[in-house]
Amino acid sequence: MVTSPDGKVARLGEHEVNVMDCAWASSAPRYPATKQMVVNLPSVEVGSTIRYVVKRTIQNSPAPFCGVWMFDVYEPTDELTVRVNGDKRTVNNPKIVKTEPMESPADFWRDMWRISSNDFHKATAKLRLAAEVKPVKGELKTFAEIRDWMVKHVRIAGPSLYEVPIELQLTDPEIVLKERYASRLDFMRTMCALLRGAGYEADVVFSSADGAQDQQIKEIAMTR
Repeated sequence: MVTSPDGKVARLGEHEVNVMDCAWASSAPRYPATKQMVVNLPSVEVGSTIRYVVKRTIQNSPAPFCGVWMFDVYEPTDELTVRVNGDKRTVNNPKIVKTEPMESPADFWRDMWRISSNDFHKATAKLRLAAEVKPVKGELKTFAEIRDWMVKHVRIAGPSLYEVPIELQLTDPEIVLKERYASRLDFMRTMCALLRGAGYEADVVFSSADGAQDQQIKEIAMTR
């Protein structure tokens, strides 16, 4: 909903909302394409007030949920509200922040809300699927040779780690080496396969600050 400086209200209509393929779909056709919603706000002019609500429903997520929200903004905002199921937090007139080149971690200086329902065993059960990689033998023998070849010859494209179910995005390293593109997950797995094939004791190691989403969290609504 957009309110102009003279009080006229324009509401979002169906013609302003489009659901399109994700940006990487054409560059990585091997992976199942996700969708993105593109919204064009109507009648926006200098001095307009914009109010919008984003609702998000999470189902069949590949890993437990963890959400982090910052209650400060980069443009003038009257109110910022986050609802996660029955929990709610509202900040009126949140402060405007300016990003510094060498700032400390957000946890130390930003007004934030962190909610987690993480289950370590549930997360690792999914990730173990991605860590099962068979060795691939080739002409490259040293770590530096394998690293440099991967960087020069395999482009990174496709879904992020939790964007689609993990079992739907795993690609045999031999296919990655043939088609010369991979998601970050497949890039890592292919490099691990080459290292193992060269005799290294290589493993896939996961590190995450969020843990993605979980089906236990049914809806997130954000009003601004």
